[in-house]
Amino acid sequence: MTTALKTLPFTGPAKMDDGLDSSNSRFAQRFKWAARITLVVIGFVWYSPYVKATVEEIERPPIHNQLEHYFPLGQEMTDLRKQLLNTQQELSKFQWAQPDKELAKTVTKIQSDFYNLKTIKNLDDAQRKNMRAEVRHYKEHGVDTVIIARSKGNLANYIEKMDELYEVLRRIETHDKALGVVASSQDFSTWRQVKGQLLEDSVQRLAHPFGRGHESLSNEFGFVLDPPRDIYVNQEQIEDILGLDTGEYLSADSATKITDLIALKVAELGTDPLTLYKWVHDTIRWLPSYGVMQGADYTLQAEQGNSFDTASLLIALFREAGYEARYRYGIVQAPVDEVANWVGNVKNADAATNLMSQGGIPQTQVSFGGAVEEIRFEHVWVEVNQGGQWYSLDPSFKQYDYTDGLDLESAVAFDAEGLITQIQNGSTSNDSEGWVEGVDASVVENALSGYQADIEAYLNSTVPNATLGDVLGLQAIRPSDAASLEGAAPAHMTALQAAVAHLPESMFYRFRFQLGTGISADFGASFAWGGQIFELNEFTPNLLGKDIAISFRPATQADEEALLSFIPENTENAEDLPTTIPAGSIKMVAELSVDGTVVQSSDPAINSITLGDTLRARIGYDRPDTGLAIGVNDYAFTENNVVAGQYKAIGIDMQGLSPTQLESLQSKLENTKDEIEADNASSLTKHDVVGGILQAGIQGYMAMTFATDRIAAQSAGVAYYRQPSYGTFATDVTVGYDIAGVPTQISFTGVAMDVD
Repeated sequence: MTTALKTLPFTGPAKMDDGLDSSNSRFAQRFKWAARITLVVIGFVWYSPYVKATVEEIERPPIHNQLEHYFPLGQEMTDLRKQLLNTQQELSKFQWAQPDKELAKTVTKIQSDFYNLKTIKNLDDAQRKNMRAEVRHYKEHGVDTVIIARSKGNLANYIEKMDELYEVLRRIETHDKALGVVASSQDFSTWRQVKGQLLEDSVQRLAHPFGRGHESLSNEFGFVLDPPRDIYVNQEQIEDILGLDTGEYLSADSATKITDLIALKVAELGTDPLTLYKWVHDTIRWLPSYGVMQGADYTLQAEQGNSFDTASLLIALFREAGYEARYRYGIVQAPVDEVANWVGNVKNADAATNLMSQGGIPQTQVSFGGAVEEIRFEHVWVEVNQGGQWYSLDPSFKQYDYTDGLDLESAVAFDAEGLITQIQNGSTSNDSEGWVEGVDASVVENALSGYQADIEAYLNSTVPNATLGDVLGLQAIRPSDAASLEGAAPAHMTALQAAVAHLPESMFYRFRFQLGTGISADFGASFAWGGQIFELNEFTPNLLGKDIAISFRPATQADEEALLSFIPENTENAEDLPTTIPAGSIKMVAELSVDGTVVQSSDPAINSITLGDTLRARIGYDRPDTGLAIGVNDYAFTENNVVAGQYKAIGIDMQGLSPTQLESLQSKLENTKDEIEADNASSLTKHDVVGGILQAGIQGYMAMTFATDRIAAQSAGVAYYRQPSYGTFATDVTVGYDIAGVPTQISFTGVAMDVD
């Protein structure tokens, strides 16, 4: 799903002083140059004293993203290709017969009439003029000769390709005239063969698309996962999936990493193991899913997690407190009513196992005398060593108290049918074609505003101090009443179990981002994955809560100076910036960053990337092993286009964003705002400015949908859990490509969200 947004939502002062003292002119000049280059690379928003003016003054409407608006020559060439293809189609259907009136009419369909060729030539002349002006521009600005040579080469190649196209079109027109002397079907067969070859030659010369492709090209990524494998039935299977126990019961890994938050929590609670256990048991909401998704730190932040993550949190707390701790994995069997309560207060065994299955938990129902009385499932819990004795503790399996919310639907009626009637009376619709137009939005707004006022009046009169939980209903954990570690032992039956210090990698979720080249064929209709440029393949606990982004920078100092040459010296606000810049002569390096640190980048010696090139990205998850082969993960991904020059913030959401993550993002944005308003932006980067805004977009969207979904589910009495998801929020660009597929110009047009 791709959503384009017209403008960045910023308003503010029209001008801003650059804040640089003339006494430090060398620093000021160097700072200005660095600022200008970053502006162009990430979509004309950059880090510098000018950033405030730029961010706050993007008020003009964006350039239309239709090819005819931003690259008219490309649109005319596209139309020419359609003409040629139509003629090809008519030629393939045409059969020779004796000349008559009908034949004369039909012949016109196979004779080429390039109605827009004059327009193409005029636009082509302008394009050649612009490309020559680009060469002069680089020379006048003292840009490196390497860039000038590229610009000259692009011009020469463009002229050669266009002249070759004109020659083929001329030959087609000349050949059409010969049709007038064709007198037999044999002569026509020869004529048609030559005509077909000329048409195919011309179409192939127009094989490259003249505008960028669609943003999202997903591989029909399903939203319903395959059911989990069958539950294990023997000890060997349990031991095989866990692997060897290293005995390193005090060491940390990606799941049990000791962070500042973990250390602070131990400092707050103390080191008593029973206290630590009871806090996790009584605080962390359990989620029905399988595998390490969040790790200890993020589970602490979110105060929710599955059995793997909840166990990881407790183990991390124990190890920080100085106790040896380990995982115990095995088969657990518990009464149906307890499991039904545990998974969300569902009403029967089928609903309970259905939810567990959707989360990937291997499970089965156990019947006694025909009735399902218990549920058996694979589970993970914790053991802690105190005084040389190991104690079993299960912080995940717990019971909840559920309270019903207010029945607002009955208490405050909403006339939905009346609203629909009003809308229908004031609009036009077509049920068979599935459209409606002329809807008066004020009718809907007034109805909803009135209903909201009625609800508020009802709540104020009946339950004036009600909380959101009182209105919607609550799920409260029943606290543990254990007085000792022995008393905290799990009450459920366990079997086929084994212990390890660390869970194997096959039980971890991995997030993968792959950047690759694209292979364009048949005018971009089959823009396929080419070869991989680089990949991020990381455990999700190491990425959650962090800002991930794909962006680009100039490949060399010469490329940087070429970009800088298009930024006016006296830039004060957004109106002074160019809306479009030449692209074909500037090389870029792709960078993948995590919290502003580059973790992967392209090698210009291996992958030559030009500003405006369309690349390919694959994003997805490796799910924990659900088959019998250990370590064989299930990689599900989507593919999207990435244009060299974009900035894409990548958001990942495993089971809902934590408040801590959102608070951290808000703090970063406020710090950036303060630095900009203080004219003290020298330390800010593209990740601080553009990245922060775009991260707020994608992470805010995920947080908003998670919150609204939970509220809606609670209100409807539905057990709701979130599956892993991801999305991007990016600067949007338009690119025009010449007849050889070389980017000629790139323009920043706004921002776009894409959530597959």
